[in-house]
Amino acid sequence: MSKSEAPRPNLTSSEVASVSKSEVASPRSEATSVASSEVASEIDRSATSEVAEARPTDREAVDTSLRTVSTNASHPGADGLVTADVSLDIPSNGTFYFRRTTEIRTAPVMDIKPTFVFSSGDHVIYDKVLKRDNHQWISYIGYDYERYYADIAALKTENTSSNTEATRDETIPERGTYYFTKPADVKNQPSLTAKTEFNFDPGMSVNYDRSLLADNHRWISYTSYSGTRRYVDLGAVAEAVAKPRGDIAIESHDNGDFSVVISNVSDQNGVLGVSVPIWSEKNGQDDIIWYNATRLNNGNYKVNVSLTDHKNERGLYNVHLYYVETNGKLVGVGGTTYTVPAKVEETHTTTSYSLPDAGTYTFKERSSIKAEPRVASPELAYYDAGMSVNYDKIVSGDGYEWLSYLSYNGNRRYVAVAKLAQQESKPSGTINIENLSNLGFDVHITNVSGGDKAIQGVSVPVWTAKDGQDDLVWHQASRQSDGSYRVRINVSDHKAEAGEYIVHLYYVQDGKMVGIGGTSTTVPVQNATRHNLPASGSYTFTTRTGIKTQPLVANPDVSYYDSGMSVNYDKVVNNDGYTWLSYLSYSGHRFYVAIAPTSVTKPVEQPVQPSTPSSGTYTFKERSSIKAEPSVASPELAYYDAGMSVNYDRLVTADGHTWLSYVSHGGNLRYVAIDAKATAVAQPASPSLAATGTYTFTKPSSIKAQPSVASPELAYYDKGMSVRYDKVITADGHTWLSYVTYSGARRYVDIS
Repeated sequence: MSKSEAPRPNLTSSEVASVSKSEVASPRSEATSVASSEVASEIDRSATSEVAEARPTDREAVDTSLRTVSTNASHPGADGLVTADVSLDIPSNGTFYFRRTTEIRTAPVMDIKPTFVFSSGDHVIYDKVLKRDNHQWISYIGYDYERYYADIAALKTENTSSNTEATRDETIPERGTYYFTKPADVKNQPSLTAKTEFNFDPGMSVNYDRSLLADNHRWISYTSYSGTRRYVDLGAVAEAVAKPRGDIAIESHDNGDFSVVISNVSDQNGVLGVSVPIWSEKNGQDDIIWYNATRLNNGNYKVNVSLTDHKNERGLYNVHLYYVETNGKLVGVGGTTYTVPAKVEETHTTTSYSLPDAGTYTFKERSSIKAEPRVASPELAYYDAGMSVNYDKIVSGDGYEWLSYLSYNGNRRYVAVAKLAQQESKPSGTINIENLSNLGFDVHITNVSGGDKAIQGVSVPVWTAKDGQDDLVWHQASRQSDGSYRVRINVSDHKAEAGEYIVHLYYVQDGKMVGIGGTSTTVPVQNATRHNLPASGSYTFTTRTGIKTQPLVANPDVSYYDSGMSVNYDKVVNNDGYTWLSYLSYSGHRFYVAIAPTSVTKPVEQPVQPSTPSSGTYTFKERSSIKAEPSVASPELAYYDAGMSVNYDRLVTADGHTWLSYVSHGGNLRYVAIDAKATAVAQPASPSLAATGTYTFTKPSSIKAQPSVASPELAYYDKGMSVRYDKVITADGHTWLSYVTYSGARRYVDIS
């Protein structure tokens, strides 16, 4: 995503006011070549445009006088705007006398707003003559060192074609400033058959807000000063460049809702899921929702969009298309727009409640009595229609107006009598970066609010700025006791890269991904000598590094070493994905300091048995557990009974079993074993051991990522150490304590 593949926030350009005749820049007597001044942008003046002026005029620098150095005795000029098949026959430089009011622009493009005008009788010393945008122009550099253009004749309309030679597709951001290195056609539609309105020349630039593929060409798009959407052809995309593709079609509904249908889905890396971010043009991306498209029987994908999920906004909607590839990467495919027609105005009659601050109220319908002014508060009793109550307060809360009174036993009670005007409540959250080191950092989300909707999950996509999103990982944050969410980001999950990390925040609400915000942080560079450490010696730290009592990332820091400090160590330990220095303190306690991630080997999906298709519909023959990981030890989230079916998109062989895999409505990957061998392994604990609690070890015990004897040892507990566990299971012929680490990883300890 560049910094974000997801759609970015909008930037609005400043207005450029017209300059009066007295502010006209005088021509210079000699031709001056100023390369940067020839870089011009088409200017957008629409309220919602993201196109900014490339070279605004500095009015304070403009000289009001005009110099008249004649270089052509004939005084060439024009009595009026000339329309001809040929241009005016004038020298390549000289003095031009205007015989009509002539608009002056910062680029030889009729589509942009003029900055000022010359009147009949004015003259200018020019140094260039050129043809652009079906007009003949003279050009000069004013005293403000800006280059200006005056159209002196309108020419016969010509359609030009840009270079159609197939080239490799340019990798450009979704929006920004584009500097042209070759001529480029400008059209009103992203189609090769559309009329060419004018051209951009090398050295010119434009601020654009969209990038798209159409007609096998790369296009950028912007809104012109006149409000017209323009498309610039950057050239053909070579057929050899195999890119994900899909066709987007919009189906409108009578009530304004619409559906998005994606057909011809193709990706050489495979498609695990289809995501469609949608938002209205009004107020930027404040209503953006990432939809997970549903696969249809014909292979197409579909998303149903309700206006109520987008603040009932009408008008222009942006629709983008992303694929989740089988390698876990999120790749952009394309996008389009759709305009929801304006709603036919209807007349509504509303009833306004104007109640005194205290008095007697007679109920017109059954109304619940509650202990709090909240809709979710349980009903304690009720008033029927015709009953009355003496109240002493009127309060507002939870979208309603409430009568309040003291009951006979002295308790305050509340009854809702009117719904208040709906106030918009947006989801929100504050992203905090904590415990930053060369090993990674914590993302701590505070002030968590889902607005008017519940939060089913918190996702934190993270990737490094280097090489785009090649290391993108969607991390799932865990809810804390105080209502905040936290997730540990280890650099080992992101190719052990140092430098800038991009962090975005999404809530899962009603099964949809809702963007909340984003930030970035910089992971310091790791010590360059980490790969050639002696078995013991002295080590000098280059960044602040935590000291721990165990070689575990989740183990809390007891202290730290700052950059420049040193330690004498006697061991080098590889554990929990990192290389650790270990030493004995003066008190005789052993401590560990992580200095670099070790290489991480991820499980490789093995070929599946040929008897089951790689995707399709599967009908279960027996009750089968649904799990978050393809692991026997993973807890059961739910289950399918015999006779039930599921649409799956891949098969995975892991932990000695074959698993169906699919994306749930909440956007989460789910796994179901289908070889009838992966039964739940959790069994009642030993009568002498509680199901949860604290366990003190009587001997050294290995910590593992799976409840399997063959699973590698990540660390260990020594005799006398303790752990708080939340599960006791029996697996692989052993009894295991299980707990969740600080980083959110589940661990298992063999106590048998």
